[in-house]
Amino acid sequence: MWQRFAACARTHGVPSLPDPLLNADGKASFPGFDERSLPDSVKTSCQGILARLPAGSSPNAQPAPTDIAALLQFAQCMRHHDFPSWPDPKSDGTFPAAQLPGMKTPALISGMKACDGLNPDKGGHVYGS
Repeated sequence: MWQRFAACARTHGVPSLPDPLLNADGKASFPGFDERSLPDSVKTSCQGILARLPAGSSPNAQPAPTDIAALLQFAQCMRHHDFPSWPDPKSDGTFPAAQLPGMKTPALISGMKACDGLNPDKGGHVYGS
């Protein structure tokens, strides 16, 4: 259902809205996006979809403290694997985008693979904002 909301929002004024990430409780987050900045056109046009979502499944809920702890361990691992300036995560579970490597290189791919078990995102994604 969150995918439908994202598609609706993209059509009605937020073309750059990222795909939602769902945690184990079904709460959605849209990395790097603040739901308070949704234009009225999205709120009006997509209200029917939002109304069908489970109560309490608000987008961009703060990650569980264990996710932040895991992201801190992931960052430490990346620093250990040839990325000494890899930043710690922000409180929303994203990394400062300006401090992340700009492109995938063999070294980055190798580091990401080495640290994958510490990344709480099961898809192995890292989100910058």
